[in-house]
Amino acid sequence: MGIMMNRTIFWRISFSLVLLLMVLFLSSCALMVISSFLDGPEKLAGTQKDRNYQGSECRNVLVIGLIENISQRVGVENALTDQFTQPGLHPIVGSIILPNLSLLKDRAIIDKLVREEQIDKVITIAVNDVADKDMSGWLRIWLATPFPKVDLTDVIPSAGEGMTKNIRFEIGLWDAKTLKREWIGTTHPVERFEILRYANEPAGSAVHTLIKEKIIWPGNNPV
Repeated sequence: MGIMMNRTIFWRISFSLVLLLMVLFLSSCALMVISSFLDGPEKLAGTQKDRNYQGSECRNVLVIGLIENISQRVGVENALTDQFTQPGLHPIVGSIILPNLSLLKDRAIIDKLVREEQIDKVITIAVNDVADKDMSGWLRIWLATPFPKVDLTDVIPSAGEGMTKNIRFEIGLWDAKTLKREWIGTTHPVERFEILRYANEPAGSAVHTLIKEKIIWPGNNPV
């Protein structure tokens, strides 16, 4: 009788320990998920995609900052290339091989660059003004606009002058062969004097969104 009671107590203790370990394991997993969510990049304020674009494999990305100020342009380009540097994705800094943004107007130069560097996609990052009067409804206005059907050679760099105190980063994904825009994302407004300070956040958010939503995915290394 005593042996049977001891066995019952033993199994109850063992079951309780196993149950406790399971609870602790599940709790730690939940904390890891929550932590990764909180530590992850802030979501973009809004995105738009060409309805005909289904996503594609991408290996070589040309990153172009659409900012006339050289130091700001290099800063945002470096922020994006740092985020894109991962297995299967190879970013190329636009200011190194395309030092003058006026060269974007020459389709022959861009075609030659795309061909020689084997570019799959072009990523642009622009700085746009958000006036005080538009702060309360700027995102609704942005979302209400049709997807912009423009050519990469049509874009106009941001001068940075004459802007109000609020700006937003706008990230565009372009097909390297057709130079047509396929996706666009925008950030929440930040103070324009903090462009370089805030560059890493929209860069991380853009890359995270592009890959998570399968707008692009890293290419396989060639055999």
